[in-house]
Amino acid sequence: MYYSKGWGGGTWVAKSSTPEGPFTEVKMLINQYNIDAQPFTDTDGTTYLYYAGNGAHVGKLNPDMVSFSETKDLVVPNYFEGSFVFKRNGKYYHIYSRGSCADGSYHVRYSTSSTPYGSFTEGSTSPILVTSTDDTVNGPGHNSIITYKGQHYIVYHRHDNPHNSDGLHRQVCIDKMNFNADGSIAKIVPTHIGVGALPLENPLPVETNLAAGKTTTASCSMDEFPVQYACDDNNGTRWAATKGFPQWVEVDLGKNYTVKRCETAFEYVTKSYQYKIEYSTNNSNWSIFADRTNGATGGPLVDSSSGVTARYMKITITGMTSGNYACIHEFKVFGSEN
Repeated sequence: MYYSKGWGGGTWVAKSSTPEGPFTEVKMLINQYNIDAQPFTDTDGTTYLYYAGNGAHVGKLNPDMVSFSETKDLVVPNYFEGSFVFKRNGKYYHIYSRGSCADGSYHVRYSTSSTPYGSFTEGSTSPILVTSTDDTVNGPGHNSIITYKGQHYIVYHRHDNPHNSDGLHRQVCIDKMNFNADGSIAKIVPTHIGVGALPLENPLPVETNLAAGKTTTASCSMDEFPVQYACDDNNGTRWAATKGFPQWVEVDLGKNYTVKRCETAFEYVTKSYQYKIEYSTNNSNWSIFADRTNGATGGPLVDSSSGVTARYMKITITGMTSGNYACIHEFKVFGSEN
């Protein structure tokens, strides 16, 4: 595993006997300003490590994977950071980011070469991933590429909605990446739904989120994170409370449904949240759907039942670890028509 320490604090390498770890640190591999180290193994078995640091660079790794046999500076047009290299039909694709990662200028470009060392020529369709015209996708960049059963996917980060001023609040996204007949990469249209449910070859049926876009109310809300963001079916947005516990969000489904499951995506998957979910047909008499007042950790937190009749669903947060104001990216409700 190759990683940076601090801001530009060199590239380090660690080893493990399993992908899950634990990893044991071996050494500092690159003792100079650099970031974003990314390995690429060629079809002949040779592994290269691409990285950024006042330009683009590459090192050819020895079989021990913790030392270089040689390093080279690369010529890559419009390069800034975030190298990812893969090979397709004998051509090397070098995909990278440019612009400021803190704002909407951040975007993804690519160049190609006939060798791992270049020189690289910028692709005819570059840039391939940019801020959307409506700005709901802002500053997409620093990507990786996954190839699964012949289909390429681009994994990248982009800013939250509404966009935090420091540019540090980012979310990981995935969309399909396709190629034109001449081998150029087709422009990527970023989505809010990703590529669908796993497993990709036999996805589960897509369920309707009964809470999506429905009328919501809350005990309190920050101006920039209003309650409607809790049920807008967009993980890029979020509702945030402004006052102490208890804090609640209520959604009116519009009519009675048979509700079987709720999914709550809190801001932090590692923190324990104490909460309960209630249901009602008249917004007056409430019954318990799920009781997690002893605390639960994860993301999303899933609460299920055999089916209750409800028009109104309410989640009440009574506490959390290391925090006073809860935040929910999405409160989803699933079920069926009565």
